[in-house]
Amino acid sequence: DELGSFLRDSPSESDIAKKALSQGYLTMAQDGILKAISGETSLDEVLRVVDVSRV
Repeated sequence: DELGSFLRDSPSESDIAKKALSQGYLTMAQDGILKAISGETSLDEVLRVVDVSRV
């Protein structure tokens, strides 16, 4: 797929993040917040495992 061939070219971490977001992928922080809202986990758990200083 397109993302797989993109990754074979050894892009930077920043370029990977931009590409993934442009294709609809969520960050761990976004996914965690959605799961906290739906009751699958707690906000405390999300904050414990996700580096929110980079968000």
